[in-house]
Amino acid sequence: MQFSAGAAYANTSKYNARNDTKLNTDENRLFQQILIGNQIGRVYINHRYRLEQRYFKVQDILRFRYSLNLQCPLNKKEIVPGAVYLSLSNEIFINNKTPNFDRFRTIAEIGYFISPSFRVESGLLWQILEKSDRCQLRFSVLQTIDFSKK
Repeated sequence: MQFSAGAAYANTSKYNARNDTKLNTDENRLFQQILIGNQIGRVYINHRYRLEQRYFKVQDILRFRYSLNLQCPLNKKEIVPGAVYLSLSNEIFINNKTPNFDRFRTIAEIGYFISPSFRVESGLLWQILEKSDRCQLRFSVLQTIDFSKK
């Protein structure tokens, strides 16, 4: 079990299809999360419970996120340096204000484990939103910094 907290800033842009103008939104976010992981055979299972405090110019929103992630090595028995792995995850986002349903994400990716602190992943992310859905190609470079090492 792992506990963590953090902060984020996001600037998002949407295009208004009626007049082709760009609408910018600034968001500041604080979050607290719990990660619970275990392994069954070759499959690594991770649960993430996250609470986010989202601050916009016009309102503040509290959002809950739950994610289930499964990772399975393809070319080795474990996810160790040099392992290629399949990563599948689902995540649901729930707001404390209407609309309560924010989005649902499904992700399917292939990853390469370079070291315990560095990996890359690429695949498809499919999001279901309140009034639409979309599929996106995703490429991630993940760096883990262990501040407990001396």
